Amino acid sequence: MFGIKGRNTFNKPFTTDRTKFVRMAKEKWIRFFPFFLFFAMIVSVFFVMYVWYMHVYTKELTESESEKYINQKRHEVTFRKKKFDRAKDILNARKEHFDGAYVNKEDVFYHTERVVEQKEGGEQLEKDE
Repeated sequence: MFGIKGRNTFNKPFTTDRTKFVRMAKEKWIRFFPFFLFFAMIVSVFFVMYVWYMHVYTKELTESESEKYINQKRHEVTFRKKKFDRAKDILNARKEHFDGAYVNKEDVFYHTERVVEQKEGGEQLEKDE
């Protein structure tokens, strides 16, 4: 059995030959495991590179898909323009508010306000309201 010549293998139990085979397979596995691991890693790296290349560079859209993509991008741009215009309006409103008349509240309890307006020369005019 297993190519052993000159021995009487008929009377031996099968377990001895099986344990010998298992031991031999274990030694081969231990010896060749790093090579197997390296080969598996190389194969997985090439597979990932292939999938990435196919996904990024060879994407061909049909006419309807390309129209849908263009319309989606156009909608995003107009949405962003509306958002930008809204932010610009808010900034202009803040600028107008801070460039306007300065209100100085002297007494918190009686709510008397004194309005201070600034002239172009830098002089301040006070008005009691």
